[in-house]
Amino acid sequence: MGSFFSEVMNSVVIDKINIALILLSLIIAIYLPFELFLFAYAVLGPLHYVTEIRWLREKEYFLQQKKNIWFFVIASIYMSLHTLLALPFVQALMDQETLMTIENFCNRTNFPLPFVMFLFAIIHPYSTKISHSFLALFACIATSVFFTYYVPSVIIFMGMLLPTILHVYVFTLLFMVFGIKSTHKTPARIAVGLMCLVPLFIVIVPIAPQDYALSSSIISTYLESNFPYVNAHIAKIFGQELQDTTMLLYSPLGLKIQIFVAFAYTYHYLNWFSKTSIIGWSKSITRQSLIAIIVIWIFSIGLYAYDYKTGLTALFFLSYLHVFLELPLNAKSLNHLFFSQRYTQKTPSR
Repeated sequence: MGSFFSEVMNSVVIDKINIALILLSLIIAIYLPFELFLFAYAVLGPLHYVTEIRWLREKEYFLQQKKNIWFFVIASIYMSLHTLLALPFVQALMDQETLMTIENFCNRTNFPLPFVMFLFAIIHPYSTKISHSFLALFACIATSVFFTYYVPSVIIFMGMLLPTILHVYVFTLLFMVFGIKSTHKTPARIAVGLMCLVPLFIVIVPIAPQDYALSSSIISTYLESNFPYVNAHIAKIFGQELQDTTMLLYSPLGLKIQIFVAFAYTYHYLNWFSKTSIIGWSKSITRQSLIAIIVIWIFSIGLYAYDYKTGLTALFFLSYLHVFLELPLNAKSLNHLFFSQRYTQKTPSR
């Protein structure tokens, strides 16, 4: 009883901290939308990847059959193949025509993969044998082919937003909602309420593009990433389709989208680190593991500091890997939130 009371009190304190983190992330995002995003993605992102992947490994990736993890790993490699081909030492080993052929093939075939792997994460619990898993994966691929030809907007939506906004905002929000089921505390409800209100606040707050003086280095660094395309797709949802994604940098809608993106990514990372004691991802870290994590983190920051595009290229695989490895947990959380009437300790809130 004492340990349970201590855990509940600890969660209340953390929920209050998260309320402050939501407000802090939003305020900084409003004033420095591009700078905050680039900083959070380069500094907080890599540390989040390695610590979460390690935690998921300890939890056996929330898979019924642990061998199924290779489907997610291979999918992550395939999604990252075009960036790996851009590395200098790879280009030195292969001729440009071969590289272009492989890259074009990857670009045509990898876009449905997030949708495929999300479906696979949902149905994999029913795969009791590896042969069943292959059949399930084939069914997911067939479903994605159907949607590609008949409902392509679903594939585009999932391909662009599942690894980005859905991952950092929607699933973070769902994990927070899931946490309410275990504590039923007011601070947790307030935090969820604030998360829901942030997009609405960003929509209604007046934004003047002339108030944002973007340096040439910030603009060039941001344009070198893939995120202008994500922002352009979000803008398309709001009915604004632009041929030149750079126009979003100087429009009220584009700035509001970037404010939301900066907020979502920053708070996603901070939420993960703030719940260390609840999730318990730091409890089993050994001295060797801690040293490895710190070395990878410092090396990653060094790559970004040397050249932001190089950092993006080198860590693209790690970024996608942590997204795909989390999908079984996402699917299980959705199942418990919407289809299960009872809270189970087997699916901890993040």
